Amino acid sequence: MQARFVLAGSLLGGVLSLGATVFMSIWASPWQTLMSGLGLVLCFAMIGLWRATRNRDLISHLAGVVLSLTYVAGALKEGSLSTSTLFAIIPMVTLFLSGRRVGALWLVLVLLQIVVIAVLVRPAGPAQQDFDAQLVRVLVLSPTIFLVGFLYESGHERTVATLSQAREAAEAANREKSRFLAKVSHEIRTPLNGVLGTTELAMLDEVSPATRERLSTIHRSGGTLLALINDLLDHARVEAGRFELQSAPFLPVQLLTEIVDLNRARAQSKGLTLTVAAEVPATLRLLGDAVRIKQVLGNLVTNAIKFTRTGGVVVRCDGQAEGALYRLRLSVGDACPRIEAVDQSRLFLPFSQLAAHTEGTGLGLAISRQLVDAMNGQLSLSSEVGQGSTFTLELTLAQTDLSPQHTPVSTQWRFSGRALVVDDNTINIGVASGLLSKLGLEVSSAGNGAEALEVLAKDHFDVVLMDLQMPVLDGLSATRAVRARGDVTPIIALTANAMQEELQACLDAGMTDCLTKPLRLQRLIELLLRVLPPTEKVRLA
Repeated sequence: MQARFVLAGSLLGGVLSLGATVFMSIWASPWQTLMSGLGLVLCFAMIGLWRATRNRDLISHLAGVVLSLTYVAGALKEGSLSTSTLFAIIPMVTLFLSGRRVGALWLVLVLLQIVVIAVLVRPAGPAQQDFDAQLVRVLVLSPTIFLVGFLYESGHERTVATLSQAREAAEAANREKSRFLAKVSHEIRTPLNGVLGTTELAMLDEVSPATRERLSTIHRSGGTLLALINDLLDHARVEAGRFELQSAPFLPVQLLTEIVDLNRARAQSKGLTLTVAAEVPATLRLLGDAVRIKQVLGNLVTNAIKFTRTGGVVVRCDGQAEGALYRLRLSVGDACPRIEAVDQSRLFLPFSQLAAHTEGTGLGLAISRQLVDAMNGQLSLSSEVGQGSTFTLELTLAQTDLSPQHTPVSTQWRFSGRALVVDDNTINIGVASGLLSKLGLEVSSAGNGAEALEVLAKDHFDVVLMDLQMPVLDGLSATRAVRARGDVTPIIALTANAMQEELQACLDAGMTDCLTKPLRLQRLIELLLRVLPPTEKVRLA
């Protein structure tokens, strides 16, 4: 703040000096014109020195002193009290803007200079009374100018201090909210891991159709609860500006196909059709955050299925090349009733839902709009009677020749090798061990990081699944200890905290990748395909 005042004072002195130079060249003597021109040079020299040195306050003070003495010397030679006052006030304002203490000191010096000049040039005879009246006005005017500036700056500083305190309080509240959400997320995800993981294990067994349907209902309900938790975390991240977009190659057509495959069963259960209409090449490769795009588009498809009663939902993809860029348009059209204009205006607001539907948090579209804005895209809605509603996502992305890092995932993959599960929760150990065993791995377990270090020192494992929050020795410390002794065994973090900071901390500690609880079979297979050698996986016959 003070540095900005120094620069402002320098510019003000320059403007006033320029005006004085022009005025003196027309109405005053050459000597006064010379002094004004010299003052102008000093002001701009002060700006240059101010920008070139770190000791900006000292430079501005010294230049202001030289400027004032130059002006006062010119006035003293001409014997003009009014001119000397004007010349003294200009650097006084400059110095005041660079610091109240220096400004106050300079005010005293200015008044002393004016009194000295007045004594030297005070006329005798009848003109003495007018001169004294003029001197009184000058001695009143100078402190008044200083006082006005002092009050302004004091009020401005109080305002800045208040705003700064309010900002710090808001940031502290945001940090507390993030910590609270992370804690709640961890506590909910841990039992949810048992629900979803055990359900997936049971669905892999031979069960009756009725039992499978019940298990499927439990699994879908758990998935809905997980989606609600993720919505709350995403909303907190977006509000705090703490989420980061990734940039990687992806195939738009493949992305649409995956979304439709994930939602086709839900559409069929309501008697709806779900189709893809892609008008872009299947080989088109773009650079962007495919996970976030898939999140936005998946939310639009889910909403379309939820609100459509008859007919079907169509997911369209088209676009056009714009040089090295590509303008991609993704749209989701449904046959739901027309959305009224009053509802359209609030549909993208947080925690806002249509009156007839109360399922979910009302955060999906708000988060989608915020994510699209972060990607410099547009998310729009059109809804007409008899034509349903269409949500359109437009993004401008770079084209690329790089291949997407996509691993085909199938529950039919099996692996050979040994896995170590490290967790202090027996339910989590049971879920992870059960899924790994179903995939063909021989599984051992440890209850904390210290036990894991002992086991790893004695036996060889092909992969380790390591929980983070454990007694005795946590997962991050255990991983650092493993890496410190030269062990390069792939270690996959098991964490119930989905915040980006913790995921990054896992990678910084030497972990290979992260698995967020609840543990999902397809995500587990995807990571195993990355860390186990290709020769150690076979297909079931």
